[in-house]
Amino acid sequence: MKIGKHYRSIICLMMIAVMLSLCGCTTFESFRRAYIDEAVEDTTPVIVIGVLEPQTGSNSDKGRDEIKGIELANSIYNNVDGYKIVLSKVDTQSKVTAARTAVQSLIEMKPAAIIGSAGDATSLAASDYIEEACIPAITPSATNPLITQTNDYYFRACITESQMGEGLAEYAYRHPGVDRVGIISLKNDSSTAAVLDGFDRRIKKLAGKRSNAVGATLQISLTDEEMDEALDRIRAKNCNECFVSLGTQAMDTF
Repeated sequence: MKIGKHYRSIICLMMIAVMLSLCGCTTFESFRRAYIDEAVEDTTPVIVIGVLEPQTGSNSDKGRDEIKGIELANSIYNNVDGYKIVLSKVDTQSKVTAARTAVQSLIEMKPAAIIGSAGDATSLAASDYIEEACIPAITPSATNPLITQTNDYYFRACITESQMGEGLAEYAYRHPGVDRVGIISLKNDSSTAAVLDGFDRRIKKLAGKRSNAVGATLQISLTDEEMDEALDRIRAKNCNECFVSLGTQAMDTF
């Protein structure tokens, strides 16, 4: 009985060898992957890092750039204390509703940490889920202060818009010969409100509450007439420096 089984095994092996010799290397590679490699399991312990970024939609360019940076870091530091670092990426689609779904699917993967997202709105949308799951997260570029102020598990790698304004105020105030600043912004533009508030608050603190460090605060539309009028008023208030928040194209015109 044992001899019969022995011979049958030998015959099977011979048949496989003949089949592989007839079919060539390609078939052998397929056979190896299917029957040999499958049996070899990778026992290296894994740490999963979640990547919550917009890969499609209006913020996709920024999201893809951040993913490139994350992947570069992962290629350099892909093994820590014997643990393999694996990235799990989900797409926020640059939309609030999609961001909520994406972060929930990411949390189900039980990542050790989450990186993302590019875009303030999608980061805020994911915030409650991240806090509830008690998973530390860090945004590389979102500047809204509420993202980190209201969540003990959310951190940032960049300064806030308010801090940007404060830094610009420091520069303006320390600049030689400057003692009176005019502030010009775009009407109905809430995107720069935090920058302007930070600038105004900081420069008044540096100069003292009773000083006239801010000579004029103006909001304008992007018309030649209103821009000319704003400059005339800045001159009339004896401002020798102007802080303008209009965006790149508008600033070219201004």
